[in-house]
Amino acid sequence: KELPSKLGNVHTLYLENLPNLKELPSELCNVHTLTLWDLSNLKELPSELGNVHTLKLYNLPNLKELPSELGNVHILTLKNLQNLKKLPSELGNVHTLTLWDLQNIKELPSELGNVHTLKLYNLPNIKELPSELGNVHTLYLWNLPNLKKIPSELGNVHTIRLRYLQNIKELPLEFKNIKNFFNYDNIPFKQ
Repeated sequence: KELPSKLGNVHTLYLENLPNLKELPSELCNVHTLTLWDLSNLKELPSELGNVHTLKLYNLPNLKELPSELGNVHILTLKNLQNLKKLPSELGNVHTLTLWDLQNIKELPSELGNVHTLKLYNLPNIKELPSELGNVHTLYLWNLPNLKKIPSELGNVHTIRLRYLQNIKELPLEFKNIKNFFNYDNIPFKQ
């Protein structure tokens, strides 16, 4: 039910399938890289986790919100957080952000345009992207089935990878200027 407090001296920590763990000690803030996977009874995260360099959160079914301090994390991956409905705007301060299988996220904060590398995978309820994402250096858009249009401002990114965008019928002409452009679906440009 509890982790020993001396874990804070570890460089890399991987916690998986601990059904009795209900809370994380704040001492984990001293860990450089932390992965939390299948912690079914974890309902909240300590704000001190914002001091972790690399944080990966996978399959945390009872987590309903993220502390705003996670915006201080350098590399953040959020995958399959079934009850998460909103992303804090502070995540725009993260250097590399991966959002994967977040079924209940319907909107992305415009502040995510400040992220250096943004990877969006399998976000079925995202219908539109903020134009501010055009400020991102590297952008991955994979399997966004309800996305119908991509803002022309995204033509400002340095690198973009597009895949499984079923409802995107054409791309803005601005995308022709992207230095590293990967269009795996061969979506045509606007005429």
